[in-house]
Amino acid sequence: MIIDRYLLQRLLPPVVGVALVLSAIFATFSLARFLTDASAGVLQISEVFQLTALRWLIAQDVLLPIAFYLGLILSWGRLREDLEIDALCASGISEFRLLRSTLGLALLFALLVGLFSLWLRPWAWGADHVIRSQAAASADIQRITSAAFNAYANNRTVFIEDIDANGALTGVFIRKRSGEDFEILSAPTGQFRAYVTRDAHELRLQQARVFMESGDDPGVLGRIDDLTLRIEAARPEPFADKAKVRDTFTLLESSDNHDRAELQRRLSAPLSVFLLLATAVPLTRSGPREGRYARLLVAIAVYAVYYNFLGVGRTWVEQGQWRSIVWVHVALLIFAIGIGRYRRVAA
Repeated sequence: MIIDRYLLQRLLPPVVGVALVLSAIFATFSLARFLTDASAGVLQISEVFQLTALRWLIAQDVLLPIAFYLGLILSWGRLREDLEIDALCASGISEFRLLRSTLGLALLFALLVGLFSLWLRPWAWGADHVIRSQAAASADIQRITSAAFNAYANNRTVFIEDIDANGALTGVFIRKRSGEDFEILSAPTGQFRAYVTRDAHELRLQQARVFMESGDDPGVLGRIDDLTLRIEAARPEPFADKAKVRDTFTLLESSDNHDRAELQRRLSAPLSVFLLLATAVPLTRSGPREGRYARLLVAIAVYAVYYNFLGVGRTWVEQGQWRSIVWVHVALLIFAIGIGRYRRVAA
């Protein structure tokens, strides 16, 4: 129908525009965060872009509903300001008929959000964990940046002037502190071999100088012509929140509280599209002396409260205090009905 096509032309550009802006902001933030890890030698550049893409996929089940919501606020608000809604209603087309036309776009977004939430998001979390855990496990000397000080979580600082493709080292400096123990190793040349055993690397230093100090001891300084060190190789850590990476069908069969909470979070994403639609349309009705930006601020505040209560509800389900987070959706629906009646009377 002509009206449906016209509404789609007015609704789709703001929704897509908001989605692109939010996605770009999130991707930029994630990229900057992972580049910080890359500068510290924890991640490689290829891993930075892979993780950024995966985090973008993970965020879509949150970004798409809010983009749809804000896009509706902008587009319906503009239709009301231009009196197009009034003109259509005067010609015999009810507002409910216009809302029914918007449901088609809502259904499309709900299916897209469901795809991300139910299938792509758990896969992306699993891939993200594999990359990050492997990077953390190998973030030792074989990933060190030459001609730079590299700090590690075990209070160890490593500086290597140059590293060639065969693992030959030039200008090695290693500083380590553990409680009152203090140790410095330096050598003009050395050789590094990764994974000489399953659990260890090998660092061989020539003409090494060693300084060790413990507490109030004056310290010991020595020189070793050929020093071989075994460095424990870190292992990938298991995923902390296994519910995030489990497929949806496995969650359906599970009775674990964490699995139940994760399943309800995934199902909430596509459902929120329709609930936000029911909330957005009445919010576009301007109250007395209420401008466009005030309406948008109110809409953002409503979404922030809804999103935070979803997080609270999920935590309660994980802790076994509640069985479901349906009450959050019911509360939003009641609010949408209430604000709709209030704005209709005020208008």
